[in-house]
Amino acid sequence: MQAYLRMYGYLTDAMPDSNREPSRDDMTRAIKYFQRFTGLDITGELDTPTLAMMERPRCGCPDILMNKTNQPLPFRLGGKWSKTFLTWTVTPGGFSRKLSQSAQLRAIRDALKVWSDVTPLRFSEITGNQRADINIFFASGEHGRVLAHAFFPESGQVHFDEDELWVIRSNSGTDLFTVAAHEFGHALGLSHSEISGALMAPYYAGYDPNFQLHQDDVRGIQQLYGPRNVPQTRPTRPKTTLRPTRPRVRTTTPVPPRDFDISCGARLKGMVRDFTGDIWAFWRQFVIRMDDQNGVGSNRRQPISDVFPYFPRGRTPDAVFNITQSWKSVSYKIFYLIMIQLIVIKVCLSFSARRIYQYKYDNGNYILERPDGRMTSQWLGNYWDVPERPRAAFAVTGNEIYMFGSSQVWRYNAYTNQIIPGSHEYISTRFPGIPYSIDGAMMWDDRTVYFITGSYYYTYDLQQERVTRGPRQVGADFFKGPCSRQ
Repeated sequence: MQAYLRMYGYLTDAMPDSNREPSRDDMTRAIKYFQRFTGLDITGELDTPTLAMMERPRCGCPDILMNKTNQPLPFRLGGKWSKTFLTWTVTPGGFSRKLSQSAQLRAIRDALKVWSDVTPLRFSEITGNQRADINIFFASGEHGRVLAHAFFPESGQVHFDEDELWVIRSNSGTDLFTVAAHEFGHALGLSHSEISGALMAPYYAGYDPNFQLHQDDVRGIQQLYGPRNVPQTRPTRPKTTLRPTRPRVRTTTPVPPRDFDISCGARLKGMVRDFTGDIWAFWRQFVIRMDDQNGVGSNRRQPISDVFPYFPRGRTPDAVFNITQSWKSVSYKIFYLIMIQLIVIKVCLSFSARRIYQYKYDNGNYILERPDGRMTSQWLGNYWDVPERPRAAFAVTGNEIYMFGSSQVWRYNAYTNQIIPGSHEYISTRFPGIPYSIDGAMMWDDRTVYFITGSYYYTYDLQQERVTRGPRQVGADFFKGPCSRQ
């Protein structure tokens, strides 16, 4: 069990061959992370359901990456290809002996089509000694219950275990199409999903004759490459020798112009009230200003970098919040944008740099605290201090700032620039009724917090410690205008 937890990223107490036993606390913590990731009851014990889950056939890539203190590392996307036209090949001698080559090629084409159907990606098979982007082969070896594994971009290596009983679109063995589609997800940049019904979940679920790509998979791959580009066909004018007639005009009520160009169901990356009381929503590379009475205003959308100087153009922050600090009897209004930058990709692993942009509010303008434009990073502390990639944040006071990852919440003190010791909790424990993987959090008044997840939101009462409303649509209640009439 220790080897299993180490192999898939849950335990990093020692190297596998060191003969060193992990501590009881390390094992309990690792088991709890495994149980949470796989949707089991979180007991911290190697109970029967946990052992049964570990026996299931699965992909060989890690589920999570741990740091030196056995906390999950943030940002597990595996990067992306720098192009959208990719070539592939089965390397010479790399076909399985269990199936005909034509059947294998057909399954591979179908598996790649799963991803090209929802992205601009296009795949082309090449043969011979030409160099391909994606290289596929079957090999025998000691794999245990590992069916296959792949490497993040731009490696392009995809390996299948030849010792498996490979079949085509059947449950009489291991279905090649299903496993290949999963591994190609890794080769394109996706890591494992915690959603059991997603294709990118780590465990093999068998062949589904009614297979459809899960929305979680679609969101993940489109986050990397965008949606599929559907060409617009220009209508052709029919040729005729008849004398043209004046078209009949239908009288309709004119529709007022819509000063609105964001989808009512848009997935936001955060919301916050600024120091004037307006609401700012962060969407893609834009910030959208609203008020609670009229919704989106006329100056509704601006690039984030136009409002917050030196913030990387075209990027979106992972979390936003603001606080008021006092220093020498002077009140400072400070706005924070947090962003994780990917800097290294290597073999199912990703590494990232944390950056926080700290702005001072001054007479309607936001001024970066370092005028030379350098990114401040010391506020986030040591690289290993943050257990998960920040997804949302809100501040009750300057010394009580809640930061949210995918499953955990922890608190910062802005005066000491440190995480508050012992403040790490599961989101479901500290904020019952709020789902995991929220996209934003907004402090509304001294007791009410808005939690945004996708295109919906919840309101939470900090004093009563309960959800008071939700889920409700963000568009209808905040954007208003055309969204409120849907």
